[in-house]
Amino acid sequence: MVLRIELDPEEDGSWFAQVPALGVRCHGDYHADAVIKIQALALRDLADRVERWEYPAESLEITFRLPGQTSSED
Repeated sequence: MVLRIELDPEEDGSWFAQVPALGVRCHGDYHADAVIKIQALALRDLADRVERWEYPAESLEITFRLPGQTSSED
């Protein structure tokens, strides 16, 4: 599962981050802060979904994709 992270700078210098596939969003004081927070939030969301049997845990392999990042899977 590849989760795309979207990052947008705010006027005050903070960053808005989201993972559209999961519908999770957060703010960070700076770029790296937003990335760390959105990854943690996304993982918590996925853990909740696994507990509710929405995803089979043994089949989850998670990769986060930042804007501009590519891989051999693309």
